Amino acid sequence: MRVVKCSEPERFQPAGYWASQGLETEEEVRWEMMWQAATSDTDIAKQAREHAEGCDHCGDVLDRYKRIVYSMKPGNQVLLAICPSADELFDFAHRSLPSDLQEKVGRHVQRCSHCSKELKWLIHSEKASHRTVVLTPRARMIVMLAAAAVLAIGVIVFATVSSRSSSNYIPIKDHVYSPRYRDLAKLPPIDRKDLLDAAPVSHWPALNKAMSALELGETRRAVSLTAKFLDQNDDPAAEYIKGRALYREIMLSASKEALLKSEAMQPMSAYRCWTALQIGLILGDKEVVLRECKHLKNDKEYGELVEKIRQEVERRG
Repeated sequence: MRVVKCSEPERFQPAGYWASQGLETEEEVRWEMMWQAATSDTDIAKQAREHAEGCDHCGDVLDRYKRIVYSMKPGNQVLLAICPSADELFDFAHRSLPSDLQEKVGRHVQRCSHCSKELKWLIHSEKASHRTVVLTPRARMIVMLAAAAVLAIGVIVFATVSSRSSSNYIPIKDHVYSPRYRDLAKLPPIDRKDLLDAAPVSHWPALNKAMSALELGETRRAVSLTAKFLDQNDDPAAEYIKGRALYREIMLSASKEALLKSEAMQPMSAYRCWTALQIGLILGDKEVVLRECKHLKNDKEYGELVEKIRQEVERRG
């Protein structure tokens, strides 16, 4: 087992201020500084976060504390539960979750005002739109700002385009994804073991941090932690994390490209094939769905379910 040690232990000596606070060991100082890094924005917290970015040991401690902060609200009654993802709320609204999970999410929504409002918003948005993609509030704001920018430069663009001949003008066509297979899809949770098994050992510390960031909804941090591996074309795990992060940012075409690239990289993985199948279902890409069904038809874990999906997709056309 690989033992990871702090890269700068001198930062955490129990002297001076820390000694005056009753801290007696290096570990106690580390825990206090990482807790501050997870919960505040003081100078000490900023320095601790900078250190944790480059230190695998302290980065793991900070990730654990950030998970606690994410799942607990100081001053309120502590509920040991994490809110369901947007995908799970969407599937809950369509009653497509497994029965036990459907019941758990239902109980959670009744108690959680945030998830209750999010669920109502998802249902309202879907009814108001015929498109597959439902924009989150943040994505909706980005679209509104983009629309405002387009209107601001519209006169100039119109004058420029009008001056061109029709033979040289090629319009840009946006891709509208089909919802025909969406109800069959469910992206799997992050499988750390499968992804780490596919990556070089030297990448494991950064990948672990990236997966923690992804699970906490910090998609940009997840991508930044894996960015240095993407150009090497030898790490399907980094490409996979990038794809899942882009999916959360509603960048569906880029997400699909990254997840399919990850699926095609060595060593091959049934888990990554299964994810590629799910993104194909979500985006209504029959070619991808049937290809991944073929890849997985003899797999012990997925084979039986894959055949049912293939038959249903063929039936719907």
